[in-house]
Amino acid sequence: QTVAEITLGLNLALKKGWNILLPDFEGMNSSYGANILAGHISLDAVNALTSTRKFNLQRAPIVLAGYSGGAMATLFAAVQQPKYSPRPKYVGAIAGGSPVDMEWMGVTLGNRPNPGFGIVVGSLIGLEREYPNRMNIFGRMKPKYKNLMRGPGKDACLATLLSYYAGQSFPSVFNGVDINKAWPERKVARENSIINDMRAPKMPIFFYHGNQD
Repeated sequence: QTVAEITLGLNLALKKGWNILLPDFEGMNSSYGANILAGHISLDAVNALTSTRKFNLQRAPIVLAGYSGGAMATLFAAVQQPKYSPRPKYVGAIAGGSPVDMEWMGVTLGNRPNPGFGIVVGSLIGLEREYPNRMNIFGRMKPKYKNLMRGPGKDACLATLLSYYAGQSFPSVFNGVDINKAWPERKVARENSIINDMRAPKMPIFFYHGNQD
């Protein structure tokens, strides 16, 4: 989404008198794809908002919403909410373009050149930042891409990563990596994929998707 699109949506909500909270769901280390963490961060932000008396939002109805990466955070927040954050009044969650199975995406996009391979790289790097003892990603990158991730790609947004890695694959970016055999990394991705979480949210969920999602 462009800044203009996001701003338009926020302005419409503000005109309705809604309060808008935009948590940094990726955390301090930009751990994109670490969705268990993202759900907790999102709920922590709501708890902070509703417990700060000067905002007078202690009894305000709360709606969680996110698109793409934000949808992953939204859905994990929704299933974590009953036990992790039971006090605020959650009335629903909205998730758009939801990536629900990162392991499947990695295997599907992985060993063959793909225009969307930047999504895989961004997710793996983000997961490694959150699970450094379980993931071996950066160390196996070829020098060209290792230098890229040390420099301009360090905190790049998804659109930029897509441009960096368009048409690439595991064999072209990494040394000796076959995603079909990368069981430790796939297990971490599986744990952070909402399709494998057996908890059911207590709030209503609205899903929406575009033609290209």
